[in-house]
Parts: sequence; C-alpha cells; structure tokens
Amino acid sequence: MRVLLAILLLLAACENDMSNQRNLVDSNVMQQQAGTRYLDSLFSSVSIKSNVSYGSAYNPYKDKTENLLLDVYRPGSDNATGRWVIVFVYGGGFWQGNKIIPINVAWCKTMAKTGFVVFAIEYRKLPQTQIFADTTKRIDLGTPLVGADTRAAIRFIRANANNYKIDPNKIVAMGTSSGGFGVMAATYDAALDSLNSSNLGYYGTPNLCIETSGGMPLATIDRIEADENSCYLIHCTQDPIPFSPYALECYNQAVSVGIDVEHWWIDGLCHGAIKCCRDEFYTRATEWIFARFN
Repeated sequence: MRVLLAILLLLAACENDMSNQRNLVDSNVMQQQAGTRYLDSLFSSVSIKSNVSYGSAYNPYKDKTENLLLDVYRPGSDNATGRWVIVFVYGGGFWQGNKIIPINVAWCKTMAKTGFVVFAIEYRKLPQTQIFADTTKRIDLGTPLVGADTRAAIRFIRANANNYKIDPNKIVAMGTSSGGFGVMAATYDAALDSLNSSNLGYYGTPNLCIETSGGMPLATIDRIEADENSCYLIHCTQDPIPFSPYALECYNQAVSVGIDVEHWWIDGLCHGAIKCCRDEFYTRATEWIFARFN
C-alpha cells in the first residue's frame, strides 16, 4: 500500500513538473510570435535599461564636460546571441529634443520587438540662444558634436558586445534631422575620431547608415569616399531641411564614388519619416538592413 501511494505521489509530481514546463513553453510561444527576425514584430514586450553612461566629452559651446547617456531596448525573454544593433539618434535641430520623447521611445520599442537591440543615445547640443538661430550655422557647428558622440556610443557598444549579446559587425546608425546629420558624419567623417577618446580601442564607424531629413554640412560632403559603408537616404522634397542641397548632394556624391547607396524621396512637406510615414519607413528600413546583413 505504501509503495502504491509513493508511486501515485511520484506520478503526480511528474505531471505537475510537466505542466509547469508546458506553461513556460506556452509563455515563450506567446512572447515570440511567428515571423522573420528583424523583419517582423516577434516579441510582445521590450526591456529597457535607462541612462547607461557611454562616455563624457567637453562641450565647447556650453563650456562644460557632459556625461553622455544612452537607453538600451532589448526584446523581452530573448536569449539569442549575435544580435543586430540599431543606434538611434533623435532629432531636435541640434539644440532641442531628447531620447525619451514619446515618438522616439515608440520607435525604439518597435524596432526592438523585431529582435534588434536598440541603443537610443543622448548627445551634446548647442545652447538655445540667438547666436545659434541660423539653421545652417547649427548644422555646421552641431554636426561634429552629434557625429563624434555617435561614434563614441558605437565604440562603447562594441567594447561591451558580449554583455549585450550583439554582433559588433552588424551595427546600424539610424538618425533623424540633427540625428540624421550625426549618423552621416559618424559614417563618413574620419576627422571626428579625434573629438572623443572613449573606448578608442574599438572603431566607431557604423556598418550601415540610415538617415532621414538630414545629410552632411556642405563643406564635408566630399568626405563620402569610395569603399565606405552603405547608406540609405530618406528625405521629403519640401522638408524644412532643404532636400537640395543636403540630401541630394550626399546622394550624388555617394553615386559618384561608387558606394552602395539607396534613396527614398518623399513627395510633399514633412520632416522625419517616423512622423509622416512611419509604417512604410519601418518596412523599407528593415528590409534594407536585412538584405545587407543576412
């Protein structure tokens, strides 16, 4: 009788353990849905780690050293290694905005749900004074700050690749407006390496660049040179940041030196594709990345 009771208790324990494992599997199935990683929204949740310091740098226009912070967005319950990275650089005219504005947070979550690890960075800005009221002046002076800080963030990410379970050779810099100028500078302006010394044992150039409503300062467009990394240029034809010369001249220069460049010129008045055509931007951007990294 005791033996029979022991057997029954053992069977019950096994059934309970199997039930718990089934529940865990069911939970994971619910967490990761059907589809293709980096193209489809696979994960129902995103974990966020806020305000990680990736370095510090002196801001000559504010006469102070600033601590540089980023937020990390990771797909929930994801144990994959070698994950692809997006470094997201928001816009704000070089003197406004931040990484936690709702539209920026929503975009980072959207990309993380496909399987990317997303790093949304803060960067040095110009003071909001009349001295910097001219847009061209802000572009010329602000782009080196944003570009150098983007490179510093990428160096930090590569230095910590194992901790974040990412592939250090599959990093996309994605920026809008002033962030678009920053990611282009980080990709093509070699002079920026001297402006920020954090993690210099690791290179700060992204493997791919996607910019929307940005470009490069006109005096530095010729720094887009042969054999450099691919870029995707997205710009509205009536953008407040003029389509010509900024986006158009960057595209023409890339074509002339023979690097891989794609463009999407959006008809009409808009500033930033995550605002005016978010869904199509998501599709175009993820497919472009997938075709080059896969």
